[in-house]
Amino acid sequence: MVYGIAFSPDSQLMAVAGVASKGGLGRGARGGASVWNLGTRKKVAAVSGARNSDVAAVAFSPEGKFLAVGDFGGGVVLWDLAAGKQALAIDARLPGDDEKAGEGGSPALFGLEFSPDGRWLVVYPSEKGRVRAWNVATGRREETWITAKDLEISSLAFDPAGHAYGLGFVIDLPEGGGLVGNEPARLVLWDFAAGKPAWSRSPVSPITGAYLSANRRRVALIDQSLDDPKRPPSEVLLLDPANGKPAATYRASGPLNSTALGPDGRLLACIVQPSPVEGKPRGASELQLADAATGRTLARIVAHETGDGSELAFSADSRLIGASFGEAGVKVWDLAKILGGEAPHP
Repeated sequence: MVYGIAFSPDSQLMAVAGVASKGGLGRGARGGASVWNLGTRKKVAAVSGARNSDVAAVAFSPEGKFLAVGDFGGGVVLWDLAAGKQALAIDARLPGDDEKAGEGGSPALFGLEFSPDGRWLVVYPSEKGRVRAWNVATGRREETWITAKDLEISSLAFDPAGHAYGLGFVIDLPEGGGLVGNEPARLVLWDFAAGKPAWSRSPVSPITGAYLSANRRRVALIDQSLDDPKRPPSEVLLLDPANGKPAATYRASGPLNSTALGPDGRLLACIVQPSPVEGKPRGASELQLADAATGRTLARIVAHETGDGSELAFSADSRLIGASFGEAGVKVWDLAKILGGEAPHP
C-alpha cells in the first residue's frame, strides 16, 4: 500500500511512502519509504519509520537537501540525501496523543510540510486542534500552533510570503450532543499567524475530501455522491481561497479515487474509475486533468488497466505527476506531453 508520493524540487527524485510489492516504482521494504532516481528508474535510498511503524507521509525540503519521513506512530526521520544517512529523528507526539498510534489506535501523524525557507518542518496530526512546527537545524519543537478546538486539519500550505494556512472541517454539535452520522460540517481555512479563521463555509456535506494548493491559490472540495442517482458520480467544487466562495466545478466521468491540485493552483488532477455496470468487469481507470479556474477538461488518458489509484502528487514545478496503483507501483507522467498547448495560463 502506498500512502504518499513526493518529488524533489528539481524533479529528479521521487519518494514513495509505503510499498508496491509487485514491482515498478515504489517497490521496497514493506512499511518504509523508498527514494527513486526518475532518470535511471533505480532506487537510491530506503528509509524506515522512526518508531517502527508504517510510513505515512514524505516531503522534500525546499533546497532538496533533506527528505522528511513520518510514520503513523508520530515519529519523523530527517534523511540527508547527499550523505545517505539519518540527520535527525523527531518524536512528534505531545502528551495526550494516542500511545497506541500505528498499532491499531488513531494515527499521531497526518502530513508533513516544510516552510518555504526550509527552517521549519510542520507536522500536522489527525488529532484536532494542534499543529507542530519543528526547527530543522536543532530538532527542537519551536512552536505548537493551536487551532479551534474541534478543527481537524486535512491540508496545510504556505503562501509565497511564508504565512501558514490550514484547511479542515468542524462538525457543530448541540450542547451535550454526540455524532449520529451525516452531520453537516463547516469547512474552515485557518490563518495560523492571526490565530483565527480566514473564512468558513457551511454546510459542505456530503464532502469526502478537501485540498489546498501549495501557494494557497485554490481550494478543491470533493463531493462524491455515489448513492444518489440524481447527482453526477463525482464532482469537484473549486473555491477561491481568498473568501471561500465557489469559483468553478469539475464533473468527473465516474467515481474519484484520488485528487490533487497543482502547486500553482492552475491544474486539477483526478484518478477516476469508470462508472460501475452490473454484470461487467470494471474498466481501466483514467487520469483526468482540468483547468482549476474554470473546471474545463484539458485531458483524459488511460491511467491503469486494473487497480485503483490511491495517491496522486504533482512535482513542485508542475512538470510531472505521479499516481500509485496498489501493488502495481507508481506511474509518472510528463504533463507537457499530455497537455501540449492545453496547459492553463497563470
